[in-house]
Amino acid sequence: MLRVKNKAKLTSAALEVFAAVCFFAALCLSLILWQPGSPGWAFLIHLLTYATLVSWFFSMRVSRKAALTPFSLPEIILFLILVYAIINAMDSQVRFASVEMLPFYLDALVLFYLGAAFFARRFEGFFVILFLLFAGVVFLIIRLDYSEKIFFPGNPAALYRGKKMMLAAFAEYKLEGCGSGALPFLKTRYLPLGDRYPPRFHPGYVKYLAETGIVGTSLALVFILSLVYTLFLGKKSSASKRKTEIICFWLAIIILGLLLLSGLTRFHSSLPGMLFLFLPVSGIAYSLKKGLHNKTGRIAKSPGKTPVFVFIGLAILSFIMLLLSTPYIGSILIHFKNPKELETPGYGTRIRLARFLTPYHPEVHISLARRLRAKSNGQKTTDRFSIEAAYLRAIRWNPWNEQYYLELAHFLGKAQDYTTQVSYLEKGRGKCPGNPEIPLLLFRIYIKSGKRKQALDVLDSLKVLYPMDYSLHTRMARYYAEAGSPSLSRKSAQLARQIHPAFYSYQKNTK
Repeated sequence: MLRVKNKAKLTSAALEVFAAVCFFAALCLSLILWQPGSPGWAFLIHLLTYATLVSWFFSMRVSRKAALTPFSLPEIILFLILVYAIINAMDSQVRFASVEMLPFYLDALVLFYLGAAFFARRFEGFFVILFLLFAGVVFLIIRLDYSEKIFFPGNPAALYRGKKMMLAAFAEYKLEGCGSGALPFLKTRYLPLGDRYPPRFHPGYVKYLAETGIVGTSLALVFILSLVYTLFLGKKSSASKRKTEIICFWLAIIILGLLLLSGLTRFHSSLPGMLFLFLPVSGIAYSLKKGLHNKTGRIAKSPGKTPVFVFIGLAILSFIMLLLSTPYIGSILIHFKNPKELETPGYGTRIRLARFLTPYHPEVHISLARRLRAKSNGQKTTDRFSIEAAYLRAIRWNPWNEQYYLELAHFLGKAQDYTTQVSYLEKGRGKCPGNPEIPLLLFRIYIKSGKRKQALDVLDSLKVLYPMDYSLHTRMARYYAEAGSPSLSRKSAQLARQIHPAFYSYQKNTK
């Protein structure tokens, strides 16, 4: 009997250690390697977070201890935030980008629960390891010269563009936001030459406001207020407090306050960095306040017996995690190393599976269009309409990507359908006014069609949007000459020469 008990204790301790390792690995990945648009790292972070929860749960079952029920006020509000994030993703300007962010909102619920139920049982060690880990991460980043990646110094011009873009997105989508994770994809909608001089979004809460709107930001504030209420204003716990508990409770409060303040200027204020730093500490503070870390729990009524609904809950959570990770799976399926792979039957099967899993992912439809083009080379009429339909589906799910319009126009140009080509380019010009390549291609088409006036009008419109771009005015000088306007060509060339010293100085300073 004693041997069985010792074996159970060792197994439980090993599972707890494994759970802690999974959490800190997820924390490191979220702080160092994850960036928007990298679903591979995101999937690994979600997997590690889920592994932390499952490992801790089974450690409790092995040691015949019961877990806590996740129905506190902060957890209920975190669940409402998850529900709003799903609604926000369905209405997002770039749906696939917002769907990629959804698992982080599920992680938020799990992280707070883990802080209250798992880390609160070892709160002294958690704070020590967290401090050492964070100090080590910062030290390694600085030593490895990754400081720009994690602390976002950027350059003043890029940060200025990012600020203007966030304010413009918020002005247009005040209530619901443009969609969590969607803001970087709108650069050519709001910024002239956004693709050539991309914005840098300064760390802070303005980006969250622009992406989730007033509703999403208000829910986040309600969570903070609910946390303040439960920690300071709610019903006082009758549980006895040791000196260590009191010290760690106030240490958690100080850490939470510093995180919120430093989030105004530092990198971790964005998802998922803030989640993995703020929510576990919040859970620990909540558990210390309520004395939950000293209680046996409320899920299992008898030691060693787990209600069926607990396993059903884990199964549902597993399904939701996999469902929300479909954008990553779709990205893997459409990836190819060699262009010749596009024509293989195996790649066609992968495309069909990716379309089934992520029909809202524009890159899946772009990959289908490229496959059809590689197979038919534009020879069959039926293929032509299938290719055009694939491009239009991609544009439907992300109408702000200028490359989709340019690729479709190139395909229609080979099919010599100039009328349709111009109509799609005009649509792209309206959706992506910050991209000069679409108007320049329109100029070429108008010149070919003998529409000189329309061609000159397109070039004239570029002067207003891009008054200070050296390379663009150099190209416009050449295009004016092709259109038979030598005087306008000389003016553009002269303007380019005047801009050149400032352009050269800027390029030199940003290297």
